[in-house]
Amino acid sequence: MLELSMMNRILHVLTRFHLSCVVMLLLLMMPLQNIIAQQEDAFLNDEWKARLAETDFTRTDIALNLLISPLRMEEILDGVSNPEFINPVEGEVIHGTKEPMILVKIGDDVRAYPIRYLLWFRVINDVVGNQPIMVTYNPYNSAFAVYSRVVDGVTYQFTDSGLLYKASILLQDDTTNSLFLQNNGLGAVGALNDKNLTVLTSEYVSFDNFYRRYAETGKLMKAPDITDKDWVIFGATPLTAYESNTISQYYIGKNIPVSDKIRHFDEIISYGQRKSGWSTNYIRNRGEVRINNERVRIRWEAGLNSVHDTFYISQGRDIGMVHVEQQNSQGRWQPIPFYREFMFSQQSFLPGRRVFHDTSLTIN
Repeated sequence: MLELSMMNRILHVLTRFHLSCVVMLLLLMMPLQNIIAQQEDAFLNDEWKARLAETDFTRTDIALNLLISPLRMEEILDGVSNPEFINPVEGEVIHGTKEPMILVKIGDDVRAYPIRYLLWFRVINDVVGNQPIMVTYNPYNSAFAVYSRVVDGVTYQFTDSGLLYKASILLQDDTTNSLFLQNNGLGAVGALNDKNLTVLTSEYVSFDNFYRRYAETGKLMKAPDITDKDWVIFGATPLTAYESNTISQYYIGKNIPVSDKIRHFDEIISYGQRKSGWSTNYIRNRGEVRINNERVRIRWEAGLNSVHDTFYISQGRDIGMVHVEQQNSQGRWQPIPFYREFMFSQQSFLPGRRVFHDTSLTIN
């Protein structure tokens, strides 16, 4: 039976994170000074003004009126920097065998970042194989991505801005306060809005998969400090049963059509220029998909918990791992960067892309 303190934390999560998100009305293409002048806009209180004051909203290619925040100001957690790590063996008593991790391997440096932490902190700044990186996860569209923190020769620290654009988290750098789209790394607002982040190879795997491959040589991220953050429960999700919805309450944008073949919350896999996408159901039913002219294969492997199903991640349904690999000149299959996100997110940024599901179809 749960202790009273834990029960209070659970009730806190359920009451605070299942509220409808509040629309942040940043008037389209207006300077921040003019936006702040709209005193009747309750969202732009002193805390938000301070948080956004150094962001140049005159430089943007996105529709600012589509920006929203799903969180209260005090619930926006700064990105983790210089995380601590433990031996994977120690993780056996912490993580369920199917719990998801983002795995990064650069040279001989192999590290796993548990989604149970990224669900809350969203951004982790680290150095792997002497390369400054950030590991990111967005629970609202199920997108994970690892990027270089170096832009035009300058190394930045990043955090979650607290804002969403079409359900994509906007990442914020610590120097220019520019905003980048988490799901594709494109500059969105600010001095660096014409710059793009460099995506790095990573994998979305279970703890068991990571442990079997790298128990001796890998590093497992240790839990960040959550002192005074009583709404955070590692191992639980603030988005229980989210994937069973018809549409996402966190998406504002063009209507995304659905059919009896595909749902808003079906996960889509794509890579490279993302000219096509494959639903995880399509890949699972076939076991493997090959794109022979690009020497790419997309493989299915069972054994990965959903973070959008049950309250405790370790009890979530099996959504399976997907491995996207390319064959090199020596005939070896090696992981390449790829995208895994909900259909509504993929189609909102890439409308009309061909999606392979139970049958091939183009969503218009």
